[in-house]
Amino acid sequence: MARGDHLMVECRGYSHHGIDCGDGQVVHFDSTAWRKLHATFVPQRAPRVTLVGFDDFALGRPVRVVPYDACDDAEIVVARSLSCLGDAGYRLFRHNCEHFAVWCKTGRRWSSQVAAARAAARDLQRATPAIWLAWRSTRRLPTPARAGVLAAVGIFHVGRCLSTYIAHRRSYYPEEPVTAANF
Repeated sequence: MARGDHLMVECRGYSHHGIDCGDGQVVHFDSTAWRKLHATFVPQRAPRVTLVGFDDFALGRPVRVVPYDACDDAEIVVARSLSCLGDAGYRLFRHNCEHFAVWCKTGRRWSSQVAAARAAARDLQRATPAIWLAWRSTRRLPTPARAGVLAAVGIFHVGRCLSTYIAHRRSYYPEEPVTAANF
């Protein structure tokens, strides 16, 4: 790992991102998952960009360095991240910790997690006619049979959406974690 690296830790169902300052500290949106979700609906309680130690960022989870084909110089990346210290404004779908880290690296905001969620939502939208057709074609069946058919169709399509989300996210993230020992 090096100064200006985009760091990522996997959490349950999402990933958390920050910028390595090169001195054992990381700049990131400091908060729990529930507070971040809450901030999307109640902006006054939004997480803030903070500077923390590597261990406080990782919380015992494996850390990965996100690779870039092209990005700005490390000094620019760190300067961008430090210029935001104390800022709030967290929004789950428009300005999350990944948007912040990518912006620090490239000057543009982007989130693989949001892109993956949108791809999964498009899959679910495409599945709507199939679910509606199953509903219409089973209307003369007894209720337990109808519920079984609808549950099977729903589970199939929700499974496809989750697969799309997971595949999209895995295509972006690196494989090798970094530990505190080699930080």
